[in-house]
Amino acid sequence: MKVCSIDECEKPAISRTWCTMHYARWRSNGDPERVAYEIQKRPTDGLCTLEGCDRPYFVSGVCEGHYSRRKRKGDGAEITPLEDRFYDPEEGFKGRTELQGDCVVWTGWTDQLGYGRLKSGGKHVAAHRYAWERVKGPIPEGMFIDHICHNPTCVKVSHLRIATHAQNTRNLSGPTANNKHSGVRNVGKMGDKWRVRITKDGVVHALGCYDTIEEAEAVATEGRLRLFGEFAGKG
Repeated sequence: MKVCSIDECEKPAISRTWCTMHYARWRSNGDPERVAYEIQKRPTDGLCTLEGCDRPYFVSGVCEGHYSRRKRKGDGAEITPLEDRFYDPEEGFKGRTELQGDCVVWTGWTDQLGYGRLKSGGKHVAAHRYAWERVKGPIPEGMFIDHICHNPTCVKVSHLRIATHAQNTRNLSGPTANNKHSGVRNVGKMGDKWRVRITKDGVVHALGCYDTIEEAEAVATEGRLRLFGEFAGKG
């Protein structure tokens, strides 16, 4: 049986040649021989105790960034720069947005649908919802934030608006899977003609068949405006 590599410790080694206790100390403090109470005193200035770091104190004498890296890398975290990471949601939001054309675009991590994501309050949230709430306040229960500009990475508040689930779903940009033959929203192939159909609240509105895609597209655009108003989206 292997024993802990720390001098005078004869407990069984479980990982990295250390016993459970010394491994836990390394995970928490970055040093298997350093006990927690030695580094948990809050600094008088309320800042990280590591040289050259002026971030707010978090726990164990260091800021949240260094604490997180210390748990992963041990004392090597003390020489690891933090400039490429953000540990405050507001700092992260400002550091990962930039003006592109008329949109303010999120440049950080995005999900499979293309929406920006950031960590706030211990959980990941949509960047456009965070952008709305930091300016406009809480989003009503069950409501969505719709992109007027149809750019999922945009976090410019003037390009966003409160919407119901139905309104948010209607304000699409481009065709759906049902329009694969035409490539135009609400336009499908029917024999040698192009059929226009729009569904609202479970009711299908048949708007006729046309000889050309251009004719059908114009009718579909007018129909969406009539049925959906400002949430008509694009074809």
